[in-house]
Order: sequence, then structure tokens, then C-alpha cells
Amino acid sequence: MRKLLGLATVLVVAVAFPAMASASVAPNTYSSTVDFTQVKSGAHFASGSTAPVCVVGTDLSITCGDGTGGTLPYSIAGVGHTNATLVMTATYTATTLCTNGGRQLVEAQTKSAAASGTPLKISSDRNGSLTVPSKSITAPFTAGDTGSGSPCPNRNWSWTITAVTLTAYSYTLTFDGFTSPFISNSQTDP
Repeated sequence: MRKLLGLATVLVVAVAFPAMASASVAPNTYSSTVDFTQVKSGAHFASGSTAPVCVVGTDLSITCGDGTGGTLPYSIAGVGHTNATLVMTATYTATTLCTNGGRQLVEAQTKSAAASGTPLKISSDRNGSLTVPSKSITAPFTAGDTGSGSPCPNRNWSWTITAVTLTAYSYTLTFDGFTSPFISNSQTDP
């Protein structure tokens, strides 16, 4: 009876205090920082455009642009013939459960992967405006993905991804001839 009571206590403690999940950038809408010292004097958001937002979806995809969902392009007027470069990157971590040949489950391993779009060079038009398209990144893996080998200790072992976290992302728009971004939006896990 005493052993049974002890086992019941352990089970209650395990349910009441589950293992801590790793921190991540949560699904949400994040505002950008705009630095008007990093663009030609007189630059401004064109009529109907605002500073972009970045939206992290429940699938941990990231979309940055104008509008509620960050899916629309935005325009910056008054930039003359100054071009800009848009760079977006993200880092994801996957928690995996390894299974050896004897079908024994082994402690979870983690692997990280960086995702990035090719830097986008954006040219101003002849009216001195710059139209920036929305940009997105999706997670390079999803919970439930399976495989064999790395990150498990042996190439004959199989793995299953049990959780995916977005640990950080960065979105910047930098004008040619300036040293810092005009627009920046970045988040890291708390």
C-alpha cells in the first residue's frame, strides 16, 4: 500500500508540473522600428502605406509586409534614385525523439536550422518611390516529420520530430549608402 501511495504521488507531481517547453517566438503580430536617419531626407511612407508588420503564424511561418496580415507591399516615397536591400532570416529548433533498433525510445535530441530568403535588391522607380513586396519564411521542418541518422547517436536509429520552435527572426530594409537599416523587425525567444 505504501509503494502504491508513493507511485500515485509521483504521478500527481508529474501531471501537475510537466516538463518545461523550450522558449520560442510566439505566434503574434510584431511592429517594425523605422529610423528616418537611415534614408534620404524627405522620405516618407506613400499614401496608403504604413511601416510593415511581421506576423508569426501558428505554423511558425513568418510574413512581413503592410496590412493586417503583413501580406501586402508597402511604398516609400521621396527616396530619389536610392535602392535598398531587404534581408529576412529565421532560426528554428526541432526537438526529436530517437528510436534504436530494439524499438527503445531515447531521450530527445535537438537540431537547429536557419531559414532565409535570398537578399532582395529593390530599385526605386523613376518617380523616386520604392515599392517593397511582402516576404515570407516557412519552418524547414514540422512536428511529425521522421527520418534516420543525425541527430540520433547512430545512423541506423530513426527519429521523429515532436516539437518545433521559432527561436529568432530578423527582417531589415537598408538603403544603399547607409550603414544601418531604415526598417528593422526582429524577435528572439524570451
